[in-house]
Amino acid sequence: MPASPKVADTVNCGRQVAFPRAEIQDEDERGAKIRREGRQTQLRFAIRGGISFLPDRTSSRRDCTHEKQSARHEPMKIIKNAHFIVAVLLALFLMPAFHLAHLPLRFTWSAYFLTFFWSLFFQSMIMAIILFAIGYPSEFRRAISGTRGPKVNPGRALTSIVLPATYLFCVFILAFSYNDVIATIRFDGVYDALLNWMDSWLLGGATVADLSRRASNSQFKWFELTYFGMFPQVGACLFIVALREGRIRAMQFIGAIATAYFMGLAFFYLVPATGPYYLSALRHDGGYVGEGQMIFVNMLNSFVEHRRLSIIGTDYFIAFPCLHITQPLIVLWFMRGAKRIVAVLAAYDVVLILAILLLQQHYVVDLIGGACVALLAVAAVDWNALSGRQPTVSTATHSRAAASND
Repeated sequence: MPASPKVADTVNCGRQVAFPRAEIQDEDERGAKIRREGRQTQLRFAIRGGISFLPDRTSSRRDCTHEKQSARHEPMKIIKNAHFIVAVLLALFLMPAFHLAHLPLRFTWSAYFLTFFWSLFFQSMIMAIILFAIGYPSEFRRAISGTRGPKVNPGRALTSIVLPATYLFCVFILAFSYNDVIATIRFDGVYDALLNWMDSWLLGGATVADLSRRASNSQFKWFELTYFGMFPQVGACLFIVALREGRIRAMQFIGAIATAYFMGLAFFYLVPATGPYYLSALRHDGGYVGEGQMIFVNMLNSFVEHRRLSIIGTDYFIAFPCLHITQPLIVLWFMRGAKRIVAVLAAYDVVLILAILLLQQHYVVDLIGGACVALLAVAAVDWNALSGRQPTVSTATHSRAAASND
């Protein structure tokens, strides 16, 4: 018997099943509606950033851009940590360098520990307390009054200070050692005459010795205190940065100092000069020559006569660049979030520049070189902040602390 025109034959699991045509049309319409709603839901999710089954070309481009940025920043990471690599290499080649310069592998360890871990530690701690009271008076008052503040992990705080300080101590040992190696091999006094001539050109015929003769003997004592007061600046900055911003930022600060010292050694090899005091001692031109400087003059003259040291002490002969201005500039950079501290240290550094010149420790061109080295050292370890691409931990920390200070 023929099938009714209102009935359709469909195959389901090998069997013929008959459904009315009206029901089939209704099912088709409902399926189409569900599919349309599904596509609209996917589109809404895609617009809102939700899960989408559509190809996410924006995400692909973003991932590609991130990979390119990571590849571009990879060399900066190497430069940022280059001071660690240089320190390791200098330590490995220390014995061959001593053998080449015919120097004994003997150090005045007692003088190192007495100067660094005793004298400098306490001077830095006192200066850090003074600067902290100036820069963060509210926090200082809370600490003195015993008001409950943020919890501090003593072990973590101690580690944040000790590890960078230990690394700085190792950098000093390397600097003293290679300073003597380079002076023994390269120093002949010729480059002091060259830098003195450059100063004469910059100063219109005058020299640092001419400036030094204008100061009185009573002033030199105060200038010596100012000159050697530079080192507690570095220690105080280490204390403040380590305790307020953590070990990583403190190590970054010491990394900049280490980079500056290593660059100073490289320049000393190229330009082995020691300072205007050396020429004044030879020429007897009336310029200031202190007792310690006279000891250095005798040591350097012994190098010219091919005599060698019997022990490595705290000698430092490097004139160009002037790290006595490099280090304070690095300190100012890492303390830039505390405007009061920066103002106090900047005023001190102006007097420090006068002390450097009047004591004949450095030439004017050394100061220019020291400022350039400070810029390069900061750029090496903190390029993102220097270029303004990324705010540093220091900026964020000081911004939060500024609201609670007077």
